[in-house]
Amino acid sequence: MVTQPEGLTRIEALFRLGEHSTSNLHEAANAIALAQALLLQHNLTRANINTNGAGVPTTEAIGQVQIKNTVGHAWRMRLAATIARTNLCMVVNDASNKTAHLFGTQTNVLAVVQMFDWLARELEHQAIRDWKAYKADGGTEASRTWRTAFYDGATAALRTRLEKPKEEFASTSAGSAIVLANDTRVKLARDRVFPYLTTGRRSVRSGSDGYGTGRQAGSNVRFGPQGALAGGARALGPGR
Repeated sequence: MVTQPEGLTRIEALFRLGEHSTSNLHEAANAIALAQALLLQHNLTRANINTNGAGVPTTEAIGQVQIKNTVGHAWRMRLAATIARTNLCMVVNDASNKTAHLFGTQTNVLAVVQMFDWLARELEHQAIRDWKAYKADGGTEASRTWRTAFYDGATAALRTRLEKPKEEFASTSAGSAIVLANDTRVKLARDRVFPYLTTGRRSVRSGSDGYGTGRQAGSNVRFGPQGALAGGARALGPGR
């Protein structure tokens, strides 16, 4: 029987601290960043420390889930892609069906889906509140322009917050090799389903009034409800 990865108790404690309603923003951000770094390291190195009884490393299979967006697909797609990249997953945009196809290991996919569901709801609610305040204060930008920029700003701020643990882990030779191996497996799985992908670029309205408001929202939003992520998909489960 394989035991739980060492450090699970510490990871759970850090998530609880980062998501607790009484934690200040600086304390919460530091706790979440450290917890994510530890989760990233333990999750990635399970293949090196767990065996199936025959001395052969075990690895999680790469799978796919779909995130269906009935409204706001464009900004939700960008949010999903940002969260996926920082959790060792990849997203393919199916704009015609308003669907994001998410590829990665089960552990990482579950983490991405849970974080995405929470952040999308929180940002949408915040956008409504901030838009009303903007108009009440005499703002003149069109709703669509302001909202698009708001979500761009929020996603940019979240990217900065989420990328740090992965970058620090990948800066070591061992971490870099593990990240590269994971990315290769995920790309192979993605390319089997979507062998003829095309890429595109879009401009970001950083000069819009909504962009700065969105960045502030993305800098302050919690990564999940109090206690939910600490005991759920963001926490490491029992070893297999």
